[in-house]
Amino acid sequence: MIWGDAAYGRKNFFLAIGGLQFQVILKMVVYNGINRYNSIFDVTVPHFNNHILNYLTKLSLSDGAMQSILLFEVDSKGVVIIHGLERRFLE
Repeated sequence: MIWGDAAYGRKNFFLAIGGLQFQVILKMVVYNGINRYNSIFDVTVPHFNNHILNYLTKLSLSDGAMQSILLFEVDSKGVVIIHGLERRFLE
């Protein structure tokens, strides 16, 4: 069922891209002076612009590292599609 794998991979890829734009509650970080991990006024931002907290230190990752992680997630799903199609047509 190789075509099913390609369709499943495409669905995951487009959902990952769309997931970057979902509105999520803004995460507050410790070093901003407010010792809260959620927004005070329920402010929402796109997931791509939100902080990713390190679970061990509770500190925020830098914006470049955070966005690199999110884009790697999308890219890895794209690679699955390419490998599935190559396997289909090169067999």
